[in-house]
Amino acid sequence: QLQWATFVGVVMLAGSVPVQKSFIGKSMKIFRASAKTTDERLKYQNELFGNMNVVKMYAWEDSFEDRVQKVRTEELDLLWKGKMLQIWNSFFITAIPILVTVVTFAVYSIWIGEMDAEKAFTSIAYFAVLRYPLIQLPSVINMIANAQVMVKRLEDFLMADVLEETPFHALPEGKENTPAVSIHPKAEFAWNIDQTDSSLSKAGIDISPGQFVS
Repeated sequence: QLQWATFVGVVMLAGSVPVQKSFIGKSMKIFRASAKTTDERLKYQNELFGNMNVVKMYAWEDSFEDRVQKVRTEELDLLWKGKMLQIWNSFFITAIPILVTVVTFAVYSIWIGEMDAEKAFTSIAYFAVLRYPLIQLPSVINMIANAQVMVKRLEDFLMADVLEETPFHALPEGKENTPAVSIHPKAEFAWNIDQTDSSLSKAGIDISPGQFVS
């Protein structure tokens, strides 16, 4: 009933698609970074709880607290950005049907003809049909973004390289002075195989047979 003015509303709805695509891309980046930061925080907390006796003995509470608080601050910052993005996305989706209705009626009234009650209410009813799917779209977008991030994390885990088992050989007889366990003085250790910086460096140690270490 609104003639070619309807195509103005259709063009506006089509123009909202790239904006939604941008929201999806940014949401995926934030969720991916947030998941990575959460993993790092849980790693520190599990290390703390699993070695509580050692932490208490050497009074490392403040050190672990600083590490956990630093990662937690980064995690909260990412969660805040994600929630703000969801709010703006919900506002955008809610405003689009109203804006389309107003612009379409304005175009019809200015360039086509007089707007009467019959045409107005009929058009509003049609636009209202589009409103509910658009309102549900932000939730669907968030679920899709979360699902894609989780699937990618599972894929990375399942496709990770399998470490080959290294055989251990018994200490030869007659070599009591040879260390039973020897770690190179310049050895470096990391939590992940693709980690660029080492979590522990210069951890060289020699342990003789029968020696008690803690």
